[in-house]
Amino acid sequence: MASGPSQAYGGDPFPPDPSGKKTWSNGNAISNTVDGSFAGRRQPEWMDPINGELSILVMKPTTNSTLPDDPFIIRMSIEDAVGAIEDARPEARGARYVLKVRQKRQIEKLLKLRKLVDDTAITIEFHETLNIRKCTVTCHSGKHLSDSVLTSRLGSQRVIDVRRFTRRDPKDKKKFVPTNTMVLTFQGTTVPEYIYFGYEKVATRPYYPSPLQCSKCHRFRHTRKYCTEAALCADCSSEHVDESTPCSADPLCINCSGPHSSRSRDCPVKISETKIVKIKVDQDVTYTEARKIHESRKEPGPTMSSTVNDLQKKLEEKDQEIAKLRTLLQNLIREVADLKKQNQKPASTAKETEDGQKMDTTEEQKNSKRQRSKDISPNNSRDHGRNSPPMKKSSGKNRNAHSPTIPTKERSDPTSEDSIHSASSFCISPTYSGSESEFKELNL
Repeated sequence: MASGPSQAYGGDPFPPDPSGKKTWSNGNAISNTVDGSFAGRRQPEWMDPINGELSILVMKPTTNSTLPDDPFIIRMSIEDAVGAIEDARPEARGARYVLKVRQKRQIEKLLKLRKLVDDTAITIEFHETLNIRKCTVTCHSGKHLSDSVLTSRLGSQRVIDVRRFTRRDPKDKKKFVPTNTMVLTFQGTTVPEYIYFGYEKVATRPYYPSPLQCSKCHRFRHTRKYCTEAALCADCSSEHVDESTPCSADPLCINCSGPHSSRSRDCPVKISETKIVKIKVDQDVTYTEARKIHESRKEPGPTMSSTVNDLQKKLEEKDQEIAKLRTLLQNLIREVADLKKQNQKPASTAKETEDGQKMDTTEEQKNSKRQRSKDISPNNSRDHGRNSPPMKKSSGKNRNAHSPTIPTKERSDPTSEDSIHSASSFCISPTYSGSESEFKELNL
């Protein structure tokens, strides 16, 4: 059901919405509110055919006149004409009144009302901003159709304006070509969940406009038409004599005094304004109310100093992580070195043992050689008798009578132990009857 008669409205919306859905196709709520009033249907159409969606009207005085200061005159004039309405509130300090109406017959009568009970001349019409809604759709059909043709063909669905998005032609950067995405403007306070392009059903999405920024002074919240400031450069925020000459000065933002252009997307003020616009669209409130909500959330836009501090903190965190990784790497290197030492220790021990055994064998061999050399020293060798002084010859009788008989075998091997033992026995034999000098020489 339509919010009220308009030039683009010719009957009930197509298709009807008996279920009264209150969400976008992407899950966002479209149960919009205007100053706390529910904009959509409170009940399905079959349960309440009289009351429909909320429509916003505005009452203004005619030229060279003002509304009465008595608020009771405003209320009596409206109730005498159409009865009780949804709600009403003053705007611009009582210079005009905003009327909220749901019944179609009440809307038609109020649009024809020209005088109050005190004969004050007035006019009532649809609100310029609060009574229209916008959404975004993407349709891949009818790309060749112009915006005006689409507006006329979608008029039965309360569409009063169509604007396509454009992009640069990849073949010719100076030309712009239309895209499949467009912005639809609806008459009313709600947006349908779907829009029909012929038989093609297309889902609607929220439309978030860019923040309002003046093209003359480059400040926010007003346009060039209502600007009273001097023209400034968007790059350096100073007054240029010749605007056609490119600016060579350092960039300076007029809104946040940052080192960037006044139209930069990274400007903290622009980021904050973008958030306010999103709140305004999602909650369907005025800009002032959206700004209060934004400030109550305590989400101020970032400044240059805060951005620098954040970068410094991130760099410090990175340095700490690098130091931890270095310490961990050093510990790993030490552990690997210890493991290598442990793996090499048994092999070295075995080698040392083997070397020790070899050394013991070598020592044994050396000792054996020493013993052998000792055994065959001049005192125990056969040449001892040859090199020693000659003994005095005794008489053959005594020598033959008292000298012991040495076997042939012992004489042939004078280095043997038996020979040595026999020789020693011979030298110290008590039966030896030779002279004393000879005995001494034998012992020597």
